[in-house]
Amino acid sequence: MNPRNVSYKLLITYLNMRLPTLKNPLGFHLLTLFLGISIFSRAQTNVLVLKKQLEVATSDTAQYQLYHALGTAYREVNIDSSLYFLGQALHIAQVRKDAARTAQSMYRLGHVYMYKLSDETQALEWLKKCVISAKQAKDNVLLARCYGIIGVIADHQNLPQEEWLLKALEYAKKTKDWQTIAAAYNVLTVVYTKKNKFAEAEQVAFEMMKLCEKNSKARWIWACLDYCKLLITRGKSQEAQSYLQKASMVGKSLMAKGGNSETIYPLIQLELQLAHYENAEKLVQQGMDIERAKPQPDSGTLLLMYKAQHQAYAGQRKFQQAYESQQVYINLALNNRNKEHKESSELQMTRLQAALDREKQTTEIMMLAEQKKQQQAFLLSTIVIVVLLVGFVFLLQRNKSRIELQKAELTMLNTTKDKLFAILSHDLRSPVAGLKNYLMLTDWGVLTQAEFANSTKNLTVQLNNVHTMLDNVLNWSFSQMRGIRPKRENVEVASIIEEEIELLLPMAQIKTIHIVNEISANVQIMVDRNHVAVIFRNLLQNALKFTHSGGKIRLSYSKEKDMHQFVIADTGVGMSEEQLQNLFQLNKTTSQMGTAREQGTGVGLVLVKELVEANQGTLSVTSELTKGTMFTLGFIS
Repeated sequence: MNPRNVSYKLLITYLNMRLPTLKNPLGFHLLTLFLGISIFSRAQTNVLVLKKQLEVATSDTAQYQLYHALGTAYREVNIDSSLYFLGQALHIAQVRKDAARTAQSMYRLGHVYMYKLSDETQALEWLKKCVISAKQAKDNVLLARCYGIIGVIADHQNLPQEEWLLKALEYAKKTKDWQTIAAAYNVLTVVYTKKNKFAEAEQVAFEMMKLCEKNSKARWIWACLDYCKLLITRGKSQEAQSYLQKASMVGKSLMAKGGNSETIYPLIQLELQLAHYENAEKLVQQGMDIERAKPQPDSGTLLLMYKAQHQAYAGQRKFQQAYESQQVYINLALNNRNKEHKESSELQMTRLQAALDREKQTTEIMMLAEQKKQQQAFLLSTIVIVVLLVGFVFLLQRNKSRIELQKAELTMLNTTKDKLFAILSHDLRSPVAGLKNYLMLTDWGVLTQAEFANSTKNLTVQLNNVHTMLDNVLNWSFSQMRGIRPKRENVEVASIIEEEIELLLPMAQIKTIHIVNEISANVQIMVDRNHVAVIFRNLLQNALKFTHSGGKIRLSYSKEKDMHQFVIADTGVGMSEEQLQNLFQLNKTTSQMGTAREQGTGVGLVLVKELVEANQGTLSVTSELTKGTMFTLGFIS
């Protein structure tokens, strides 16, 4: 078999499989328009050969096969002719009472109305008729395809479609044909994803991936990419990364055995997904070299390669090469479109003359078809121009939105900078000045022994406060510059909490606040040890700060399914609704004096939230004025 035909069939099979589920139908129609350029040259040759064979065919079976083949070939050339020849094939099948061929013709008519004319009403009528004939013929392949398209139409009409798609999968499995089963899995996956049924979508996508792995490594890479997107959506990034790495190894193995278009192109998409833009660039160049070495390079494949090359260059910030690649892509598409117009005119003249010689009564029909084709060509040109204009306006609007977003980010950063300077100049100055005064009084010897002992306790508390303030500011600033990268491990939380309580005990004793720790010693969670220490230190210090003398702080633990929950509750002053809304925003004025006039920076709780989220945890808070505050931490097992 010609490798070029193998590549073409594989690509078209995959695109047809995904056609009903793409969210951007206009983008897909443009892609099929470009692919149609290479398909067109094949269809032109097939039409002329098939017409010559039809002129000498005598048996009903031969005529049916040629009419059906002409109807299929004309899908890429002229829709009216396609419908005419498929209608002739259906007539012969019905006269012969051949249920199998009747079902085939009805399915092909429904397919043309659905994907070429976008007439879902007519498509549904033909598909319903096809189901009846296909059941008589026990043709499970056609039944799977019909129910699949019916499910897509139901989805477009916002009607329940899951039942139809499950029927499609049921009949597909009876065929034992892996491509038919994969197509049914694919449509069901996309519908589940659209309905946010990610668990079901993940399961179906996994089954499709296993099926493709047994039959086609190249198709498996495509299925693996779709499956990994679902894993990432469900928060399983580590598992997705593992599959992507495996897919990369499979792709390299395929390339080692001899790369061709159907192995290189999915591998290119994989490398782009992994952001390995240099590898993608090399593979694109290799794919182009393979295609150009053919006697007749496939223009549709080259177009896809240039598009991928543009993405690879852009990902590496090679903007000059990206621009040049995009220009080649556009020029090649335009040149092929001009060639298509020229060949289309020649083909239509040949078709018209042949029709006049064979059937004089079809003259008027063919002339009307020619006029309609010219109108469609004009309409298509107009649509292309409008799309280009809309794209240009979209780019301008996107750039404007990007500039506005950057402006907002800069404003927020400037506000944050002002806040940090205010913290360093005001909130830290007061505690340091108090420490200085204590030291001066000590040096002058004006303090009594009792006063010196009492001041020592106060000094310890104030030093702890200053240390925590500086530690929080530095930790938060570091996280903003380089990001938080936790080193997660199994940690016994109770020992860390006891250490933090011991550290803050002088402050609790001064305010006579009772701290109750109900967390058992055998509780373990997967987190960064240092991060957990900072989290509990800040939450305990925050509770001490806003709890009156004689108050109580309680730490408790519970587990629900796979979620560990820690609660830090106090009997302090509580917070208003407005304070709760701005609690974790550094650019808002949230810091306030404690019950003993303790200073704060407002950075502590912001840092706590970032550390909790970096360790894949959750943080929630409930509070009421004069009735205390409760922070709840959640960590996955």
